[in-house]
Amino acid sequence: CFRKGWDAMQFVLLIYMAVFVPFRVGLEVPAVGGWYVFELAVDAFFLLDIALNFFTAYEDPNPDVIRAISDPKLIAINYMKTWFFIDLLGSFPVDFIMRVSQGKLKCSMDDSMSYLENCLLVDDDVMQTGQLLRMFKVLRLVRLLKLLRLFRVGRLMERYQEEMCGVMKYIPLVKQLFTMLFLGHICGCMFYFFSNKEFRNALEVELVRNGTLTPWMESHFGGELGSNTTHPEFDPLYRYVTSIYWVFQTMTTVGYGDIPCTTIMERLFAMCVMVIGTFYFSFIIGSVSNMVNSMQREAELKEEKMEQVKAFVKESRLPSKLRRMILAFFRQQNIRLYHTRSILLEAPFA
Repeated sequence: CFRKGWDAMQFVLLIYMAVFVPFRVGLEVPAVGGWYVFELAVDAFFLLDIALNFFTAYEDPNPDVIRAISDPKLIAINYMKTWFFIDLLGSFPVDFIMRVSQGKLKCSMDDSMSYLENCLLVDDDVMQTGQLLRMFKVLRLVRLLKLLRLFRVGRLMERYQEEMCGVMKYIPLVKQLFTMLFLGHICGCMFYFFSNKEFRNALEVELVRNGTLTPWMESHFGGELGSNTTHPEFDPLYRYVTSIYWVFQTMTTVGYGDIPCTTIMERLFAMCVMVIGTFYFSFIIGSVSNMVNSMQREAELKEEKMEQVKAFVKESRLPSKLRRMILAFFRQQNIRLYHTRSILLEAPFA
């Protein structure tokens, strides 16, 4: 019961992390105050989960033997050979270390100060050089290492697949849906990230300054978050929805053109999204077709059985009343996708 409760909490925290890690990195909205304390607790939770995995039994990989390996030494060796280093890299407290090294940990926990006014702002000596600021922003992408934790989702599904056998046929469809949403989510956050002025070259900066070039961030929002002085400030959620809107219309090759890519970095990222969208949607169309056919297999088998029964009663020239009774009987029968005898012959017995 403890492990099930722990895994349920882990699943909820993984969903939170999949949503907020790209959002905070891409739109540069770091956690402060109580939210930052909560995210420190989340990091501690996943570090503790690594320790717990060294004491969690696993199934014997030998298909001829059904048993759980509970020897601590064998558990440790198996975990070190499989998921340990991925879990460790995904749970590495990058954000915590960066704030400590910059002396900004204390003010990160003070939610009485606005983000744009407290010490989470980039230092003045960094602001003086555009190249240093660009490097500083790129270093923030290291925080995306937390997304490696999402590999745990597949392991959780595998661990409890026997208990979800009643809905397992719907799991692939749900998985494809959430993969598509997550792909659009992270691409949208990164599109906003690479649209910042720090990723513009000298020519683009000059063209923007003299009004010849107007990037989408300036035309829609009047500038980056916190830099708007001539228009009402658009909150991060509004900016996020706009970025997601651009991503999904680009991935689906619709491209209405209302959010144009004007800088080199934006166009490079747009090409990457187009390639990703082309391959993924080609893959998902085939996968969804196979899943739908698999889900309809029972209905197809029943229809095939009824065609055989109809052919039988027609060729047998049975009385109409008896014919209706036979057809009604077979129509009410459930078609099994397995043969009981063959399953029992293959099942292991002690």
